[in-house]
Parts: sequence; C-alpha cells; structure tokens
Amino acid sequence: MWLRKHWWKVLLATILILIAIIFWFLRPYTASEEALSLLQSSEQVEVKMNSNWIEFSPRKTELEANVIMYPGGLVQHESYAPLAYSLAEEGFRTFVIKMPVNLAVLGGNKAQGLIKELGDEPVFIGGHSLGGVMASRFAADNEEVFNGVFFLASYPDEKGSLTDKQLSSISFIATNDSVLNKDRYDEAEAYLASEHLEIIIEGGNHAQFGSYGAQKGDTPASISTEEQLKQVRDALSKWITRQY
Repeated sequence: MWLRKHWWKVLLATILILIAIIFWFLRPYTASEEALSLLQSSEQVEVKMNSNWIEFSPRKTELEANVIMYPGGLVQHESYAPLAYSLAEEGFRTFVIKMPVNLAVLGGNKAQGLIKELGDEPVFIGGHSLGGVMASRFAADNEEVFNGVFFLASYPDEKGSLTDKQLSSISFIATNDSVLNKDRYDEAEAYLASEHLEIIIEGGNHAQFGSYGAQKGDTPASISTEEQLKQVRDALSKWITRQY
C-alpha cells in the first residue's frame, strides 16, 4: 500500500542515485597547479580561450605550423597546457580542444570549426590516449587539411585508419605506462600511416603526457613530468618540421 502511494518518491530517489553514480564515474582528472599557471599570456606565448579550445600562440618566434590536440578520456583539457605552451615557445601555435564531459569520444568533430579558420597553413592533429584515437578518426575524414597525426600513448583504430591516407604519423610510448592496452596498440600497427615513427620514452608513464597527477592503474614514472614532456616536445617539433 505504501509503495503504491509513494511510488514517485522511490522513482525520484532511484533517479538521483543513478545521477550520483554517473557523476562519480565521470569525475575528471584535474589539471595540476603548474598547468593552470600556464593559462596566462607571457612575453613568449599568448594564451587565448573560448568555449571550444585554448590557443597558445608564439609571440617572439616565427610561426612554424599549427598543432591541434585532443585530451585523454576524463582528463581536463587544461592539463595539456605545459606541452601546448612549450610547443608555442618553439613556434607552433597549439590548440587544446575542450571536450563534452571531458570525453573525446563525444566530441570527435570538435576541431571542425577551428580548421576552417587556419586556411592553408600546415596543420597537425593528435591526442593523448582516447584523444589520439578520436583525432585519428577526424584526420582520416579530413585528410586534405592535415600534414600528419601524432599519438601520445595512443593509436588509430579501424575508423581512423591512416594506411591509405597521404599523411605521416608518430607515436610516443612510455616504458612505465600500464594504462595503455599493449595488445590493441600492437594490433593498431595495421592502421598506421606508411610513413610512421615510434618514440620510446624510458621511465615515462601514461599520466605524464599531461599534467594532472597520478592516474588509476598507471605505474609510477622514474622521470619527472617536465623531462617526459621535454622529450615529447623535442621529438614532436623535429618530426613536424620534416613534414612540410
């Protein structure tokens, strides 16, 4: 009898519990204080933000190319400010794309509006973990726009296959990364560009491709976040300049 009278209360309580569970599982990894401190413009880099991306532009260095970066799954986009900022210092205007609820799988085409603004300038796209998978899919569907695709602890899937595209690719793998699915990474070799380069970062891990602290299931790194990102920046910069 009570249940018949108060069924709506039971339904409401169930809905609230489900919402709480969803929010619990969708809690993002938050950007470090260091990352947040780089969201301000300086003499070397101009930082601009809108509702779709953060732009890091070189001020004292001639523009070399544009870099579009998709964040890893459930990682706040601000976490990639250190890498984006350092790339801008090297002359690469870098855009970190904001994703719905921090999931690139829900915003695979978020770079569409951006590429229309870049004209004929060289453009490279890539991402970290899930972000790399979705960036590859976007690149595969817009081959004529891009000069290359980069993967940070990531890989292309069949929908993002680059095998028949006129694009080159580069992958960064860290030896202490225990989040990356190695079997899927090996299988993805079939979808990589014919011109592909793999970079191994000794002592690095999954989380240190960004700056957001430890990640569940990862192995502690034996090098600092700064050292890992420096190796990424240096190798990525050299690779980019060879593509145009």
